Amino acid sequence: MLASFAAELLKLRKRPATLILWTIFGLSIVLLGYLLTYLLLTALDGGASLQGPRQDAPVAAKGAVAELYPRNVLATTLRSFGGIGAGVALIFGALSVSGEYGWDTLKIVLTQRPGRLSVLAGKVTAVGVVVLVGAAAGLVLGALCSYSVSLAEGAPVSWPSAGRWLEALGAGWLILATNAYMGLFLAVLLRSGALSVGIGLVYLLVVEGLLTGLAAFNDRLETFVGALPGRNSTDLVAAFGQSALTPQSGPLPAEPVEPQQTSLVLAAYLTGFVVLSALVFTRREVTS
Repeated sequence: MLASFAAELLKLRKRPATLILWTIFGLSIVLLGYLLTYLLLTALDGGASLQGPRQDAPVAAKGAVAELYPRNVLATTLRSFGGIGAGVALIFGALSVSGEYGWDTLKIVLTQRPGRLSVLAGKVTAVGVVVLVGAAAGLVLGALCSYSVSLAEGAPVSWPSAGRWLEALGAGWLILATNAYMGLFLAVLLRSGALSVGIGLVYLLVVEGLLTGLAAFNDRLETFVGALPGRNSTDLVAAFGQSALTPQSGPLPAEPVEPQQTSLVLAAYLTGFVVLSALVFTRREVTS
């Protein structure tokens, strides 16, 4: 298993798609989470008074800029994890396995000594490690951006405690890993990169978004949506602080949900995707 893990980690490190995907994730934090938001809010702060009807806009914009300060870095940065980060992680998880079917390298690997479970365990562990590095890098980028905003505004710098940073890292990893293992499971099930990525993104961007929008009109549907991974990701991010800024990870929950509950739900999805992947991988032919 250790040899499979080392080989898989080397493969992921050398593959250009890994760097491209996680660069997109980092850019989403820097550009969408901070830079564009800051530029829009400062423009509104300086020019809205000339618009007439929205006399309160500059005050609201100045308050919203405070959401970008270091004391709110965890809530602001984690919003990207459940939004663009979820899509990036899903594609990364799918591509980590699907290429093996397309290139027929999986058959070569399995004719060597490691068993199927050892090969899959190596892939799952390597994906989890890369996701952990991506989550940590995302939080570091958020910290740098929030520090830059604080310097630009001349605001005092106040950071969350070390314990909150560790909790945010765990929450961010859980959100990204759940989506990465969903993509990995779809790739094992469908044995196709394009199909697994397409179906996964349709679910994330269309199906769950549509159900979330309709849930406001039906209590039973609201209960069902409350059990989906996307809603639980949003609820988990909200545990680090509500924000006046528009969330990237979906609408904020109407009522606060305990982070322990949302973490358990996401952990159950994560475990379920890994177990299902193992069942399919060990019981079916690997030819595409």
